[in-house]
Amino acid sequence: MSREEIKELIVSSLKLSITPAEIPDAVSLNEEIGLDSINALELASSLEEKYDVTISDDQIYKVLESVNTIHSFITTQTGGAA
Repeated sequence: MSREEIKELIVSSLKLSITPAEIPDAVSLNEEIGLDSINALELASSLEEKYDVTISDDQIYKVLESVNTIHSFITTQTGGAA
């Protein structure tokens, strides 16, 4: 699983009108794409389904802070096997 795959999932899950390349790795998704609570739930659900991980309600905003935090979480949860 690469950061590029995560960006593609973000764009497709949230039906964004930007390209995956326009999403910086370290910038807050809330600031960059206006991630709100409904979008956060949709994105978390897509990530859970694709990578077979569980994101708890109390983790959701920390995990979805940026592409880097999503990548780190999934890598940790899957032992790098995603």
